[in-house]
Amino acid sequence: MSQVTQLLIPRERHPGETRVAATPETVNRLSSRGLRFAVEQGAGAAAGFSDQAYREVGATVLDGDHTTWGEMDGVLCVQPPALERIAQLRPGAVLVGLLAPYGAETLAAQLNDCQLSALSLELLPRISRAQTMDVLSSQANIAGYKAVLLAAAALDRYVPMLMTAAGTIQPARALILGAGVAGLQALATARRLGAVVVVSDVRPAAREQVESLGGRFLAPPEQVPAPAEQGGYAQQATEDFLAAQRRQLEEQLASVAARRDAALERLTGTIAPQRAARLSRQRAAMEVALASLDAELSSAITGVFARHDYTLQHPSARLEQRCSEAEAEEAASA
Repeated sequence: MSQVTQLLIPRERHPGETRVAATPETVNRLSSRGLRFAVEQGAGAAAGFSDQAYREVGATVLDGDHTTWGEMDGVLCVQPPALERIAQLRPGAVLVGLLAPYGAETLAAQLNDCQLSALSLELLPRISRAQTMDVLSSQANIAGYKAVLLAAAALDRYVPMLMTAAGTIQPARALILGAGVAGLQALATARRLGAVVVVSDVRPAAREQVESLGGRFLAPPEQVPAPAEQGGYAQQATEDFLAAQRRQLEEQLASVAARRDAALERLTGTIAPQRAARLSRQRAAMEVALASLDAELSSAITGVFARHDYTLQHPSARLEQRCSEAEAEEAASA
């Protein structure tokens, strides 16, 4: 592999992507080490960095029609560029970025065919020497913070406890799954907003971190071995453990739903039929919560909150819809 001297910072073209692989400050620092930079026009605009800011630190700004990928020794990207762009790189060039390596067979085949090297930053070891390059932690930090703000904006009530002349409004309850970097930041943000926060994690050792930030730790099931931690990551849990944890989360979600229904009854003055929460409703609530979590964190792995084309639906409306579907399925199978 030849020595990298000319690096390209392309404009990210994925829908909803607003980040840029290098800021003017980064370009200035690396230029002092003998590297040269070319920046595609508008590459930093969505992140708040103008083309002029890159010019002032010595980078060359390429217009939109300038095709110089074949002249570059390396490309710094946030997300993988289009395959046709990668094909323009000369053999021996290096691609560095969040390349989403798991399941990226097409990208891997393209890199091999073009004789390119790639550094996927998601695979950096989580050790002390690599902390400054730990992109997963930095992006998860942002994702945890933003997730709580999005949830608070969508919530149809106040988050903190409010004492007014008309009465006291109890604080909102937040259930956070996972006490990793994203989960702890979400916990801290929710607490700042005044929520009562419960955090679930498969690692008993996470209790101290959760409680130090003012959260209540939901201990993992005790009847089966709990997964430990290795290399900075939680180990894969067994199916028995996951089944026990799902039952535990159903109870938490049912408690939240019951408190919400009681609050709605007091506000509207109506009395709902007195019956125990059905298992289908509890499972529907958990399915909605976990599906939302999966959708958010699947995008948040690379720090991107995807912009969908469909009309956003309030979480309570999604819950009611899924509960109706679950009850209809239960009635049909009876």
